[in-house]
Amino acid sequence: MFHEMKEFEKLEDDITTTPEILNRDCFGPNKFFSAIVAENEKKEIAGYSIYFKAYSTFQGRMLYMEDIYVVPNYRHLGVGKKLLKKVASIAVSEDCCRIHFAALEWNKNATNWYKKVGGIDLTDFEEWHLFRIGREALEKYSE
Repeated sequence: MFHEMKEFEKLEDDITTTPEILNRDCFGPNKFFSAIVAENEKKEIAGYSIYFKAYSTFQGRMLYMEDIYVVPNYRHLGVGKKLLKKVASIAVSEDCCRIHFAALEWNKNATNWYKKVGGIDLTDFEEWHLFRIGREALEKYSE
């Protein structure tokens, strides 16, 4: 599914995680992220969400939702809604103030849906910009 998502999102970066890395980081002794999956009646995966704990200096606990992905055959059937509701319920149970996530500019279906369920586009609303410092830059800067 990661490869499906990469293709859907038109990403140029190669996926460098392996099943072993994902297993270590989701289920290992030093768990780095959590995941939930949606399954059909045959126990086939219809979608997933990956999230992890984060912190707001001003408001405290929050979650960052890295991915929410629904397999194409299951889109528009409520799978994404159920996944987001589950992440939201986890955030509420963990006493989080909010969930942060990013959406691609061109994916109007997603951005419109997030706004419909109460999401705020921080670029428009608070003039925040999402930045990334990649591995090569991290290594160079950390020297």
